[in-house]
Amino acid sequence: MGVNWFTPTHSLSDFAADIASKAPSKQPIVVSPIALAAITKIDAGFAWGQSINGLPPEQRLAVRQKEIAPLVKDLEEWMRPERAKLSRDVDIAKAMDSREGIRVMS
Repeated sequence: MGVNWFTPTHSLSDFAADIASKAPSKQPIVVSPIALAAITKIDAGFAWGQSINGLPPEQRLAVRQKEIAPLVKDLEEWMRPERAKLSRDVDIAKAMDSREGIRVMS
């Protein structure tokens, strides 16, 4: 089973290392530019999340509202038109349509 990229403990470099570990040794690694952009955007939110660990609940809420909520809105506004460009049979489209993708976009 792969790494769950919807956790704040993984970075973009972890994502790249996981992909590299699964690739056949002589084949180039192909990462969808859309997937990479999405992970980069999601990583920005998780970085804020990690920075507020240990703060009192009211301070965490304030940071979430001021810093993280706009990032999630930006992700959703970016993701919807990107998804519309893709065939439903493309792996990244399937991931965007999955419950996890919808949860991120909500």
